[in-house]
Amino acid sequence: MPDGKRKRLPPEERKQQLLESALELFCEKGVDGTTMHQLADHAEVSYGLFYHYFTSKDEVLQTAVRQTTVLPLIEEFLSHHEQSARTLLMKLPSFYLEVMETRREIVWLLFTESKKRPGLAEKLSELAVDFRKTLSDYLEARAAHGEIREGVDVDVATRLIWSYLFMRFLWIEDEPDAEQHMAIILNGLCS
Repeated sequence: MPDGKRKRLPPEERKQQLLESALELFCEKGVDGTTMHQLADHAEVSYGLFYHYFTSKDEVLQTAVRQTTVLPLIEEFLSHHEQSARTLLMKLPSFYLEVMETRREIVWLLFTESKKRPGLAEKLSELAVDFRKTLSDYLEARAAHGEIREGVDVDVATRLIWSYLFMRFLWIEDEPDAEQHMAIILNGLCS
């Protein structure tokens, strides 16, 4: 820790600062390659202060999951019922990728670490279930308004859209055919 006085921050701001510093170091060195002392040094705080906010690297990761979720943003996006389901869902991939792009390194970190940390994997799985439920609820509501073809299994449609969005985020950055892909999905889904 450098000599001199550290700026006193309100607890929530300090915790956020420590989280951001830890995630930066995790992305650089990996979680297993980073010690709690290194996290404190990188944040330029004492080990005791860091430990006051985060007692383990797993706690840092759990907090990162809660803070990087895009679910509230997706819920807000899907709440625009003045637009048709087709119109709104055509915009969903661009919106999702734009929001996720700001979290790309952290999402990759969490995804990779979840393979080694069952608690983290469970948390990410819960988020995926919540996301699918949000999308499924939206599709059910639009089906009630006649915007979804009769007989379409909303759960299957939800999984298809979710899989497309997530795989596109993971593997494809600039895809010229993205609108056509979504149009094909929506042609089978929408009335």
